Amino acid sequence: MESCIHKGEEICAYELKDSSGIYQVERVEELKLAAAKGELICRECGSKVYLAAGLIKEPYFAH
Repeated sequence: MESCIHKGEEICAYELKDSSGIYQVERVEELKLAAAKGELICRECGSKVYLAAGLIKEPYFAH
């Protein structure tokens, strides 16, 4: 999925890269830590999600 909720704010995974395709490293680390704490929530079902942000695929959130 492309977005989730973190502390009441909708987060889009595609916004984690700049126009050159480079990750905003600090923001990615912040969201990965938030996921580890169970703070990222699926907009559809309310379950906890994690951030997948690697070098090959585009970033996304998953259950």
